[in-house]
Amino acid sequence: MMTWTGVQMNTMIDKSNSHIAELMTQGNLMGIIEAQKLLNHSPEMEQETKNILNDFITMQNNNIEKMKQFL
Repeated sequence: MMTWTGVQMNTMIDKSNSHIAELMTQGNLMGIIEAQKLLNHSPEMEQETKNILNDFITMQNNNIEKMKQFL
């Protein structure tokens, strides 16, 4: 709920493509950080779960690359 409210407030001020791309990039980066923390601090994690997290990180990085054109 707080994230949604934050996005609403940020886009109320600036609805430009650049600003929205910046917000999305920041969100993707936060997702990468959290996923990497899980990978680094959970050595007992099952390989399938590690694969899912690595795929998630790859997807987030791809999203960031796509957003760069709008910055």
